[in-house]
Amino acid sequence: MSSSDRNNLDAILRLLTYQHRFGCPEIAIDRKTPVSFVNAFRSCGMPHIKSSAILTQADAARIELSSALVTAQRSNTPAWESVSRGSEAYVPLISQILVSCQAQPGMARLDQRLTFGWSSGLEKQVKNKMFFKSEALVYDLVMTLACNVMANAGLAYDSCTANDFTAASRNFKKAASILEYLAEDQLPRWVVAGGISDLQLPSEATIGICDGFKTYFLALGQQMAIATLLAKSDTPNYTLVSKLCLGTAELLEQCMAIIKSRASNQMPRIDPNFLSLVTFQTSMQRSLSSFFLARSFWEAEDYGIAIALLKEAMSGLQKLPLLGSAYRSSKQDMAEVKDNMKKVMDSWEYDNSRIYFESEPRVIPPDKRLSKGMVMMKTDTFSLPNVEPFTLGIPVQSSTSLLKGIGKSLFGK
Repeated sequence: MSSSDRNNLDAILRLLTYQHRFGCPEIAIDRKTPVSFVNAFRSCGMPHIKSSAILTQADAARIELSSALVTAQRSNTPAWESVSRGSEAYVPLISQILVSCQAQPGMARLDQRLTFGWSSGLEKQVKNKMFFKSEALVYDLVMTLACNVMANAGLAYDSCTANDFTAASRNFKKAASILEYLAEDQLPRWVVAGGISDLQLPSEATIGICDGFKTYFLALGQQMAIATLLAKSDTPNYTLVSKLCLGTAELLEQCMAIIKSRASNQMPRIDPNFLSLVTFQTSMQRSLSSFFLARSFWEAEDYGIAIALLKEAMSGLQKLPLLGSAYRSSKQDMAEVKDNMKKVMDSWEYDNSRIYFESEPRVIPPDKRLSKGMVMMKTDTFSLPNVEPFTLGIPVQSSTSLLKGIGKSLFGK
């Protein structure tokens, strides 16, 4: 590979690393009546040794997760590993409490209400953070899984910055897999059963946003796979890269279509910088697909088609929307990519006018185009850990101390 080709790929590689860094959800802290499973289940759970141990562990794990979330939100370099560990430690415990209440609904009567408050990490930051509240245990589970999503996205961003594109792709794929589980399994069952409005929930606890962002993170994962190919020292398979770029553009278009159709209530709450970036990435990937396809035709000695496709790629880049101040270096990187492509065009036109003498078609024939992109990034099946219900039972002498009628709220609103 020539030094000019390497410089060209390096400039494109930098454009592939632009990503929107989302924040992290936070747990609302109620100092008067903090969430405490020990206090809530004191009469029906704490008298049993195994149940008592799990409830105590759940309180400790939730506090640990809350602390990790606050630290991540306040830091310029969030420790995403802490959020990941904290959410993964809490998930089996909150799952076990939920399963136990579902298995013994008549026994799940609380001494103290449980009200879970969460802010969103996906929504644009406002001065006064909004906390969405619900008494449903499943809400706490859903938002804890959402924390794991954002932690994996954060880890992917960090890996991308460190040029470890393989690790970044893996983390984006994991984030997408959890979102798929939320969108297709957990949230539909809760929303239907509880009659919850999506306006009452953080965006990451709504079906449309989870479905849309699942596709978005798959697109980023594939973008990292493209970066992996381009970062290698040898000449990439241009046809393969072209197909992957087009597949990424199609995923991004699908993401926006889902959000517009299934999450219209949430769209105004999403940071407009993110929406601008998705529009930019979609057009960029289509242009890059034409560029790499042009390279493959040039290698195959189909010079006229190669020049026509390269002109199409350059035209597409000229029409790209500008990114805001959040991506300050994009203007310089885009200028370098355009300059490099112009040098390629000048070189090709010079060679064609003196050596190959192939005519450039006014319209590129359909059989010389890609009819469909390639999507190599797929989700893995995600499931909650297998947990056994613990015993809930009210000793006769304590039964009068319980508050009546709270059990239903554990599964509903």
